[in-house]
Amino acid sequence: MDYTKYALSQYLEGMPRDDEEKADKSDSVHHMLCALKLILKLLKWFKKLPENLQFLSAPILKQLCSNLSQPSHELDLNYVCRSLLRNVIGHMTLSNTPETATDISLKDLSIILDDVVSKICSSLIDDGNLTTNPHPFCPLRVDVEDFKRIMLLMKSLRYQDLRQYKKKDIEGLCRIFSNLFEKMGFSLSKVVEMLQGSINEGSCNHIVILHEIQIVTQLFPVIKDEFWMMLRHQKLPFCYLLIKYSVRGENYEWVLEHKEVTTSECRRHLVLLLFPEVNNYAELSNWKINRAQVFEQSFEYVNATPKHTLRAGLPIQFLDEVAEGPGVVREWFCLVCEALFDPQKELFVACPHDLKRFMPNSASTSNPQYLEFAGRMVALALMHKVAIGVRLDQVLAERCVSLEDIRDADPTSYRN
Repeated sequence: MDYTKYALSQYLEGMPRDDEEKADKSDSVHHMLCALKLILKLLKWFKKLPENLQFLSAPILKQLCSNLSQPSHELDLNYVCRSLLRNVIGHMTLSNTPETATDISLKDLSIILDDVVSKICSSLIDDGNLTTNPHPFCPLRVDVEDFKRIMLLMKSLRYQDLRQYKKKDIEGLCRIFSNLFEKMGFSLSKVVEMLQGSINEGSCNHIVILHEIQIVTQLFPVIKDEFWMMLRHQKLPFCYLLIKYSVRGENYEWVLEHKEVTTSECRRHLVLLLFPEVNNYAELSNWKINRAQVFEQSFEYVNATPKHTLRAGLPIQFLDEVAEGPGVVREWFCLVCEALFDPQKELFVACPHDLKRFMPNSASTSNPQYLEFAGRMVALALMHKVAIGVRLDQVLAERCVSLEDIRDADPTSYRN
C-alpha cells in the first residue's frame, strides 16, 4: 500500500497545470486514481473481515468484477477482486436469479472458474507442477484449493436444475472444462519423464483436480464422455500417478468403477489401500498350526481373531517347526485355500466350462461359517499379495444377479 501511495504521488506531480484541456484530462485521471485508491482501501478492509463475515463482501466484489474488466496497468484490480471473491465462494449459493448477498449466477461463477482454470493450466504446462508444494501459501496450492471450492458449489447442481439456466451459459461452462481436459491430457503425456527419480512430496495436482471434475461431469454427458476418453488416451501416465501418489484413506472408487482407464497393477494397488493400516502387534501371538489339521485349526484361529488384528499381520508357525515369516505365511495360504476348494469339502464347485473358476455349492451341507471363513481367507490373500490359484465366479461380484449370469456357471440350473 505504501508503494501504491508513492506511485500515485509521483504520477500526480507530473500532471500538466497550464493547459486547460490537459488539465481537464488530468482531473479525470486524478478522479480515476482517487477511485483506485479507495478501491484498494476497500479490498484491504475486506481481507481483514472475520471468516464468518467475509461473504458480506460478495455483492460489492461481484459488481467490481463486472466493472473492472480491463487491467489497471500494474495493479490488476479485477484479478484482486476475483481472488477475494473466490475466498467467499464456499459461503455462496448458485442461483438462476440471484437475489441475496450470498447468491451467485452461473455466468459469474463461470468467469471465476475460467480464471482459476487458466492459471492452473498455465502452471501445469509451463512449469510442469505435477505436485503441490505442502506450503500453505504456494501459488498453485492456492489455485487448486480455489478450484475445489468452486467445484463444491457446482456439486449442488442437479441435472434437472440445468434447464433453468441459459443454454449459452451451460455451453460456456462446457468449453472451460474442455480446455482443462485438453491441457490436462497434454500435461499427463509428459508425466513419466517429469517424475522419473522425483521425490514423493505433497499431493498430485492431477489426481486432486480429476477427482473434483469427475463428480461434476455427471451433470454434463458431453464433457463426461470427453473426460473419460482423455483418461483412456493417457491411461499409462494416469496409472503411474495413481500408484506413485495415492494414499490410504482417500476415495478412489471413482477410478475403480472405470476399468478401461486403469491397469490391473493400478487396480490392485488401489484395492490394497482400502485396507486400513494397523501397526498394533501387541495383540498377536503365534498360531501353532498342525499340518494334519490345517483347515480346522486355521478356521478356529481366523474366526476367533478380530478383523483389525488380522490386518496387522499373520503370526503363522507350523507345529514342531521353527520356520516363520513370509514364506511360511504363503505356504499356509496355499494349504488352507487348497482345502477350501477341495471337492470333498463341498463348499465350492467348479464351473463346467472353466475348472479354475469356482462358485458356492448350493447343495452343500457344510457349516455355513466356513463360507465366511473362505471370504476372510480370500481377502487376506489379496492383502498379502498371495495368489491362491483359483478364480471366483462373477456371481460373487457384489451386484444384482440375473439368470443369464449362471448360464456358464451352472448350466443345469439355467436350463431348469
